[in-house]
Amino acid sequence: MADRVDVDVDEAALRTYTDPRLRRFTNTVAREIRHEAKFTAPVRTGRLQQSIKASRADLIAPGHYRAEVSANTRYARYVHEGTRPHIIRARRAPALRFYWPRVGRVVFFKSVHHPGTKPNPFLTRAADIVAARYR
Repeated sequence: MADRVDVDVDEAALRTYTDPRLRRFTNTVAREIRHEAKFTAPVRTGRLQQSIKASRADLIAPGHYRAEVSANTRYARYVHEGTRPHIIRARRAPALRFYWPRVGRVVFFKSVHHPGTKPNPFLTRAADIVAARYR
C-alpha cells in the first residue's frame, strides 16, 4: 500500500483552464452585486441608483481577479457611511430658507444645527446578500 502519491501539475495549463472561468465568475458576482445595490439603494431622484456601476474583472495576481462596484455621485459616500452632527451656514446668501413642518411655514436662519444622518450601507448590504448566495 502506498503512503504517498506524487502529482505533477502543469501550472501554466491549469491557469489557462481556470483563469477565463475565474474572470467570468468575478464579472458575474460584480453584476449581481450591482443589481442588488440598485434594488436596495435609497431613491429620491434616482441619480444614486443610476450611478451604480460594476467594473470588469482585472487580474491582480495569478489566479486572483478583482472587480469594483461603486456609486459615482458626490453624495454617495455620505448616504453609505452617514454623517456626524454639523452646522450648516449660509454662504452665498444672507440666510438659509426652508419650509419647517413643525412651525408650518417658511423660515430664515443664518445657520442651523444638522443632527447628522444614519448610515445606509447599500453597497455593503448588496455584497453580503450576494455572498450569502454562494456560501
